[in-house]
Amino acid sequence: GMFTDPYNSSTFDSFLFEMQDAGVEVAMFYSAGERVSIMNRIFELKIDFKAIYFDLEDGTLMDYLGEKADMVLTQLQWAANLQHDCDVFGSNAEFVSGFQGSYGRTPTQEEAMGATVGVLLTLAMQRFGSIDSEMLMLALQVL
Repeated sequence: GMFTDPYNSSTFDSFLFEMQDAGVEVAMFYSAGERVSIMNRIFELKIDFKAIYFDLEDGTLMDYLGEKADMVLTQLQWAANLQHDCDVFGSNAEFVSGFQGSYGRTPTQEEAMGATVGVLLTLAMQRFGSIDSEMLMLALQVL
């Protein structure tokens, strides 16, 4: 989509240049809505971090930056463009496609995590044939 920067992103410039001058390779940011603004500013200033860590990422970076956001790391580490296969969903691309078919949009990290939890609980119940919480905890430990 088209992004209109609601922030004066140039306020990050001196901080970003200090990081670059110090030889920082992996930048870490605690941010709310500024993550797209920060990434755009990094690209505009041609600062070459090897990776950028944000505390939160809800898919916004992928929506606005596409492949340029591939260097972004988060605590959740899920993105719609991951190249990953699994026995349940087939592949990440198939999961995203199925979700988009059902809901008309790309899943968020939270929705992907919710689907994962649902699958793990289903597998645990199937394995132990029980919904007892202690049995489920044992099953989850061995999955």
